[in-house]
Amino acid sequence: MPSESNSRPPSIPSARTMFWSRRSWIGWRGPCVNLLDIVDQLRQKKASLRVLGMNLDTDTATGRMMLQALAAVAEHERASMLERQREGIAKAKAEGKYKGRAPTAMTKAGEVEKLLAAGVNPTDVARKLGIGRSSVYRAMRERKIKRVAGIARG
Repeated sequence: MPSESNSRPPSIPSARTMFWSRRSWIGWRGPCVNLLDIVDQLRQKKASLRVLGMNLDTDTATGRMMLQALAAVAEHERASMLERQREGIAKAKAEGKYKGRAPTAMTKAGEVEKLLAAGVNPTDVARKLGIGRSSVYRAMRERKIKRVAGIARG
């Protein structure tokens, strides 16, 4: 257990919104993380979480119950949002309006092949075409382009 004078907080996501005070994490702005896991980690270290804006302290039974209720509501909201999103995508697909993300890198596969045939290495091909190096290798794999000693062969 760290001493109070030189204690450092345990590694917790978005710690910039919280600070260490004696044996409690005091937070004033909640990041989108699983607070129940954080509270469990803190309890193992004999510490607690206090949310000032809500007067919530996980050192008390009421505070833990409130946090669990808030977590349940947040989980329900997230699940509902994802459900609505899936329904909207399905409806848009049925109407022919949703086609997904355009395969921008693979539209340049012909240019990739030409540059590789000219002896340009994959990293430079990616830079010249403004695509990722992995996209160059994917185009090579799909078009069955093989490199021999720095030179691409079809």
